[in-house]
Amino acid sequence: MFEPTIALSRLVVTKGGVRAYDETFHLGFNVIRGENGSGKTTIADFIFFGLGGDTPQWRAEAALCDYVYAEVQINGEKVTFRRQIESEKLRPMNIFWGDFEKAAASQTEWKIFPYAGTGTKESFSQVIFTAAGIPEVKGELSAKVTMHQMLRLVYVDQKTDYDQVFRADLFDKALTREAVGDLLCGIYDDELYTAESELAAKHAERLALQSELKTILSLLGDQAAPSVEWLEQEKASRSNEREKAYSGLESLRTRTTGAVETIASRREQLAQELASLNQQVRAAEDRIRQSRVDLADREQFLLALNERLRALNESQTVHDRLGALSFQVCPVCYAPLSAQDGVCHLCKSPGDGRSGQNLLRLRHELEQQIRESKAMQDQIGSETAALAEGLRPLHDRQKQLQLEYDELSTIPHASLDAAAAKLYREIGYIDRTIEDLEQRSKFAARISAITDLQAALASEISRLNDQIAFGRVRQEQTKKDVSDLISDLTVAILTRDVPREKAFQEATRVTFDFGMNKISVDGRSNFAASSNVFFKNAFHAALWQASTLRQYMRYPRLVIFDNVEDKGMEPERSHNFQRIVRELSDTTECEHQMILFTSMVAPEFEDVPEILVGPRYTHDSKSLQFSLSTP
Repeated sequence: MFEPTIALSRLVVTKGGVRAYDETFHLGFNVIRGENGSGKTTIADFIFFGLGGDTPQWRAEAALCDYVYAEVQINGEKVTFRRQIESEKLRPMNIFWGDFEKAAASQTEWKIFPYAGTGTKESFSQVIFTAAGIPEVKGELSAKVTMHQMLRLVYVDQKTDYDQVFRADLFDKALTREAVGDLLCGIYDDELYTAESELAAKHAERLALQSELKTILSLLGDQAAPSVEWLEQEKASRSNEREKAYSGLESLRTRTTGAVETIASRREQLAQELASLNQQVRAAEDRIRQSRVDLADREQFLLALNERLRALNESQTVHDRLGALSFQVCPVCYAPLSAQDGVCHLCKSPGDGRSGQNLLRLRHELEQQIRESKAMQDQIGSETAALAEGLRPLHDRQKQLQLEYDELSTIPHASLDAAAAKLYREIGYIDRTIEDLEQRSKFAARISAITDLQAALASEISRLNDQIAFGRVRQEQTKKDVSDLISDLTVAILTRDVPREKAFQEATRVTFDFGMNKISVDGRSNFAASSNVFFKNAFHAALWQASTLRQYMRYPRLVIFDNVEDKGMEPERSHNFQRIVRELSDTTECEHQMILFTSMVAPEFEDVPEILVGPRYTHDSKSLQFSLSTP
């Protein structure tokens, strides 16, 4: 199976709790037929909305309905979507990890997701993209690339002008169309974008380091940046001088008389400062210890989550390769085991065959917990580092005050003579010198760290440049490959058109530009109205077909046609197109889905019930029936 593959399995529309529409769809070619005005486009709009498109302009009968349910296969696993039918835009979506019947019976397992995500809540597009394996487009367009935008390239509707590739949309932007087209064609390279973002961050980091280094050197002035070793030696020398000065004061104690009120006052002041400072140090140390305990707990929790995710993925792999295990005897006591419908034959727990959906739901919840735990771990780590950095100056001040207090405690309460005053001045000068040396030591250490960081950044920038150069070459190769393939496939369909347009019969090259929202054949894009419709449909069929031939494409292997008879299309030409796309579907090996709405179905299709969805709708028997059973 190519991934992503998204296919509609069942569509249910309700009004007042009653099913107004309930039909089953299948993989491959699906045809919905009926007279013009019988409600075919209404069903197409419900499919678009049910799969995640923004609210369309509802027709009168559609606006009477309450909810649309879409049972969908995402890479083979069934999921059910539910959306309320309202006129407001940007409606949320309820998601149930299982088929419609189980979803309809459940009252607790539905989860609601908004149209647009927030910092703490994923959008339903993010949830569906994650389940389908579609990477998130990073950067400023991240919130713009949604299921709605993807479906604009999947749903070929009647209202959009024939010369536009994407379904018409308000506030349409070229950058968004280009991003969606590149993503679905496999041109968007998540690794390349990540490398480019990392490179920009590294360049910004290098500029910041250069600016910081320039500031440090300007503060040093004409002084050469000293080595850390020399500064440490100087600090040790000044400290020895300070100790000698205090020794001189010690010798003066025996020659001093009388109590010195200033010394007593200073000692009391120092005692108060020390008491307050000691309390701050203890509080900071307690917070650091607690933060480290929290960090260790968070690390163990994150390891446990990752181990659960790894085990979940391994169980999925084993299940995919071996299938469900069946035991004939109990592996503990070797007693024979008997199978019972609806329960596990080993543990007798009720089972409903939803292992795939349960695994999908559990994986999504575990990944969400891991992201939140990592964010909390980073936050605690940053707070711990900040606390540790703030504790260092407290310790330095604590030592300085304690030393001064100890020295004053040994000085007798007597007036100091001139020699003592001189010694105090010397001590003050030495203290200022030591502080200056300490600051210069910090500068020297930072200069050394900046030098090491710059060397590491240069190496990382060189590696990223090589990775980006390789990624761009690979991206251009992918772009050329997919462009050539879509061109060839479109030309192949055009040349099979009934002979109405000479340019189609002689076509050699089709070009397209998602940003400009245009397609052309051999430089020409305007033909007769019905030929323009055929050309547009041929391109979309080719885009879909290319996704079934190139596994790297992220187009969901789903296409919906609701305009094959638009602009005066004659029956012969419409029937020919229907036969072409059915043949493409029948000869495609990978799982896919094509849904085609028509008012002039090819006659032979009526004899192939397996490709038909629902009855043929008429003005007397429209697609929406308001008298069916409850959901």
